Amino acid sequence: MARLFLRLALLIVLTFAFTTWVVPDFVVWVFKERIHQFDIGQVRGTLELIAQRYRATPAAQWPAVTEALQTQFQPLGIALYSEGDPALAELEPEQLSQGQVGVHMVQNGDIGAAALVVGNRQAVVIDYPPYPAGIALLYWLVNLLVGLSLVACVLVWLRPHWRDLERLRLAAARLGEGDLSARSGIAQGSNIGNLARVFDTMAERTETLIALQRDLLNAVSHELRTPLSRLRFGLELLMAKAEPPQQRQVEALQSHGLALQQLIDELMAFNTLRASVQPLERIEVGVPAFIDSVVVPFSKMPSA
Repeated sequence: MARLFLRLALLIVLTFAFTTWVVPDFVVWVFKERIHQFDIGQVRGTLELIAQRYRATPAAQWPAVTEALQTQFQPLGIALYSEGDPALAELEPEQLSQGQVGVHMVQNGDIGAAALVVGNRQAVVIDYPPYPAGIALLYWLVNLLVGLSLVACVLVWLRPHWRDLERLRLAAARLGEGDLSARSGIAQGSNIGNLARVFDTMAERTETLIALQRDLLNAVSHELRTPLSRLRFGLELLMAKAEPPQQRQVEALQSHGLALQQLIDELMAFNTLRASVQPLERIEVGVPAFIDSVVVPFSKMPSA
């Protein structure tokens, strides 16, 4: 679960960071003109009030008015510039010459400064300072908390999925190790309930098929023993009455019957071992001895 959660959390964090970084700039770009007009409308009232104060005061007292306004409007910066001053170059001089508000937009789409002509070929400028470091840090802290909240929601949503998937994995492992009674035990209402039901159905059918195969093998082995016993009994009677030349042929048939009996016994033993929980014991078999056990019975058969 840890790997899945970390990957999903990393994807969410990167997506959230990318969205926080790109979407605001994209919205500002799409609605640039509307936002620009709205910002100008907001700043126009403040500039008109300041301009009226200048106009109601003799020009000789304007420096004193500027100092008073700077104190009153802190942290905004209030300054008075003459037309043609380089400081007004970025504040839309054409708009100022027409008696309108001139603004300077910063990178994030906010107003960095705004100006309005007050008379005597002078313009009052309001300088909007950037956000303090603490405010900017608070903004990113809020984004971080939102991102962590999303990750926590994902964790809460992922936990029941992981729990059910882990139960399904353990059931599959038990089934692979030979425990045919293994079932997931996952409720139907789970998000992977359909998958769990398919797995349980598969396990149940597998258990049924193997049980039927085991029963069939037992039945066939028992049914083969009866005619094989009769055949061996008949060969014993034939051996007692046969002449020496025919005895070799009877002995070869008896060896084949014995091999068939051993095969049936091995099948029944194998079927018993499959039904048992005891581990199988492996032994080494010599290749020459194995080949002799196959070849010797054929060497005893008479040639045509």
